[in-house]
Amino acid sequence: MKVVFHKDSHERRRLECIRPDRSTTSADLETRSLLRHDLVHFLVESKARLRNSVFGAIARGRGLDQLTGPDAEVEMKDPGQEIGTTEMVVAILQGALRDEMTPGVALEHISRALHRDVLQAHFSFRK
Repeated sequence: MKVVFHKDSHERRRLECIRPDRSTTSADLETRSLLRHDLVHFLVESKARLRNSVFGAIARGRGLDQLTGPDAEVEMKDPGQEIGTTEMVVAILQGALRDEMTPGVALEHISRALHRDVLQAHFSFRK
């Protein structure tokens, strides 16, 4: 799949995804936060070769509009699904970029969050 970030203006970008079958999906993005978020998603998913996260879902035919809203939010917060874990990692990396964390500190945050979420996804804890 080809992923293209178009510059429409200083404040706006358009994300366009062109699937192998030539079908497309696109969305307008506010440059300061959404563009960075989607770029980090693309980098994480590409480098980790993830297939069941945001860009994998798009490649299989989901539209960008289907990856927003209440239903998608529930899916993306589920640590038992790849897309949920990816969303958590992306959020930590975005915070690391914003706060200028060292890579080691960012990795420690990710490690702790993965450990906590995996445990919560597989075991029921009672107070």
